[in-house]
Amino acid sequence: MRLYFVDLENINATGLEFIQTITEGDRYYVFYSDACSDISEETIRRIRDKGGSINLYKVENGMGNALDFQLSTYIGYIVREDLHRVHEYIIVSGDKGYDVICRFWQEKGYCIYRISSFSYNSESRKEITASELRFYLDKRTLPYEAEILQVINNVGNTQRLYANLGKIIRNARSTGILYRRIKPLFLSRFQTTGKTEN
Repeated sequence: MRLYFVDLENINATGLEFIQTITEGDRYYVFYSDACSDISEETIRRIRDKGGSINLYKVENGMGNALDFQLSTYIGYIVREDLHRVHEYIIVSGDKGYDVICRFWQEKGYCIYRISSFSYNSESRKEITASELRFYLDKRTLPYEAEILQVINNVGNTQRLYANLGKIIRNARSTGILYRRIKPLFLSRFQTTGKTEN
C-alpha cells in the first residue's frame, strides 16, 4: 500500500490533477491552507472511484513552515503504526527539507521518499546493478542473481521484497539471511537524490 503525504502549498491544487496511477488501497493525506485550498471534486471522486482514500487537512497557519511541521508530525504518527514496515510512504513536495525526514525513517528500515510532483515516474528510482547486488550474495544465492535483481528493482516495499525472495530461495532460513543482507541495498533505491527533482 502506498501512502501519499501531499504538501498542497508546494505543488498547488492543480498538481493533484497529474495523479496517473491510483491503486486500490492507496491513501492520500492532503495538507492545505487558506493560501491553497482549491481541490477539485473530480480529483477526489477519481481517487475514491479507483479504491483509494483521501483525507484533507486544513492546517493552522500564521507562522513560517506551519504546514511542513504539521505534515511532518503526521507522518511520524502514521509511520509508528507500521511496525512491520510494509507500506511505501511518499511525500509529494518540491521542498527538499523533507529529505531529512526521509533519511531519518530510511535508516530505520522504512520505504519512504519524496517526489516533486505526481508527474514523477517511478522508473526514475535508483536502479540496482548486478555488480552492486553480487557483493551481497554468497555461493548459495549467486545462482539466483538475475531473479533477485529483478525483484529488488521492481517491488515497492520490504514486505514484498521478503515474500518474493522466499519464492525464489524456497528456504525460510536462507531467505531470512539474504533479506537482512540486502535490505539496506533495497532501501537505497528510495534514497532521495536529484533524480526525483523536476
